[in-house]
Amino acid sequence: MAGDDILGSPALHGQLCLSSCILAELLRQSPRAVGIDQLVQAVDHPLEDVEQMCRRLSRNGLLLPDVDRQGVWMLAGDPARITLADLFSALLAGTDRRDA
Repeated sequence: MAGDDILGSPALHGQLCLSSCILAELLRQSPRAVGIDQLVQAVDHPLEDVEQMCRRLSRNGLLLPDVDRQGVWMLAGDPARITLADLFSALLAGTDRRDA
């Protein structure tokens, strides 16, 4: 196991890092929605990776896209109800995971 790879999979470790940084920035800005450019700057990852992860988190009920503004995201529900299990489920499953 590599030094930074605490999950046994470098890809899963990277996804967990990126997704938790995105959620942290959205929590910091809550209840305001956050634009994709601001998320990219906050998490210091490429635009394509951040967009892909936001879509994935949205498919699994953790984020909501702003219906009026493309590339703008917000938390799907009460931040206190988002658990690490929800985040792992979103990363491991390709289907919708929870209702927000």
